[in-house]
Amino acid sequence: KMSLNHASVDKLEVCEEEQEDAPDDDEESALITDHRVKFSGVDVVIYSDLAQSQKKRRRPVGSCRPSGAATAKDAPSRTDAFLAALVLIPAIVLSVVAIAQPSYVVSLLPKSTAQYDPCRLDVKEQQKEKMYDLAQQNFGEWNAALKSQDAEKVSSLYAKDISFLPTMSDEFVVSDEEEEHYFLHFLLKHPQSIIEEDKVQVLGTGAYMHTGLYNFLVNTTATNHITIQARFSFLWHNFGKKWEIMHHHSSLRPALEAPHAPGTVMDEMLRAHSASLASLDRADEPLLSALAADTSDPLPDILLPVCHLDMSKRLRKKLFWRARRNFAAWNAALLSLDPDRLSALYATDVSFLPTLSGEFVVSDRDEERYFLRFLLKHPAAAIRADKVQPLGSEAYVHSGLYDFELNTTAAGERVAVRARFTFLWRRFGDDWRILHHHSSLLPNASAAAIDGADADWAAA
Repeated sequence: KMSLNHASVDKLEVCEEEQEDAPDDDEESALITDHRVKFSGVDVVIYSDLAQSQKKRRRPVGSCRPSGAATAKDAPSRTDAFLAALVLIPAIVLSVVAIAQPSYVVSLLPKSTAQYDPCRLDVKEQQKEKMYDLAQQNFGEWNAALKSQDAEKVSSLYAKDISFLPTMSDEFVVSDEEEEHYFLHFLLKHPQSIIEEDKVQVLGTGAYMHTGLYNFLVNTTATNHITIQARFSFLWHNFGKKWEIMHHHSSLRPALEAPHAPGTVMDEMLRAHSASLASLDRADEPLLSALAADTSDPLPDILLPVCHLDMSKRLRKKLFWRARRNFAAWNAALLSLDPDRLSALYATDVSFLPTLSGEFVVSDRDEERYFLRFLLKHPAAAIRADKVQPLGSEAYVHSGLYDFELNTTAAGERVAVRARFTFLWRRFGDDWRILHHHSSLLPNASAAAIDGADADWAAA
């Protein structure tokens, strides 16, 4: 119980002499009202406690004593109030700071718990600008690691639970050992990179997707080097001690041309990619449509904030099947040849690096315009290998390898090509939408060109 023996309430008399004849039902409210009028600055909790205490044990009429008259019983109450103030004042200050600067509060947490940052979703514009600056800083650190020629230093920027689709390899890298092995070879080319155009999509205070176009300067021989135009997707996450890369997709930039134009360089490259591939079986179309239409959910929703990584195996399995179902819905939209249906799966604040265009699409209008052309090729897709990385129960990254079957001529000549994909899906209410999509052809033929086997194609 908090004491009322304070200088501001010295004249308060704790008695019920004037309330003796009041009805029992009104007794508590009468005491509360009386105290409110006389001392409006006192916390209402004190009134309630006082009223309830007086109601339980009435003091005999005429036994009023001023609150300033201390008794032996009052001494520990003052000590309790002082100790309560020591606890409450810092708590109030920290609460105010948490509302204004949540990331600062997270930085004060012990390192073992900071990785479980709930990733506030109500990120303000000012905080988004700070996250963009952070993205530039983290990219600069990654580029500096490349220049150091130290594979171990580069690898230290990647999380252990990694998914990586490299610029110059057909491998789908899903472990830190494989990722470090790739950089041991890639760094022999002495790569350096410069961002040409980019976008940062903030997923909370602890994660963001950084995507766009960059140029690589790499050595082809000991004395010669070339500049490669490429695209990138980095998913960075704050693991408490530092920011690390959870997903990285880097690809050569396709030529800026209309994807449906017959007889183009792009179509010739598609035919080269398809030489060793069998056609996809379009008999799967009814099955894919049925899977996409199935809205049943075998597991109940257990909501975790976006970028919360502490998930059970059950939730990871749930999101894996959610990812497969969402992919089936996306593929069914391709097979429908309906650009509106396909575009409806993408969020308004989209970033998109298409398979057959060098454009960097950052609006839903540009994305829909691309699909108007792309659907003329009657595309169909099938996953060959994939990985799902949950970001809480409301978002995930789905990446891997898939096969495309496409028309390359107006006559309907079809080829099968192999490609890589990155989807960042996020739930908006009852619907899932694609925030980011990066699709690229396997770089095997392109890598050969970069190594000097076809310098003219690389220059083009």
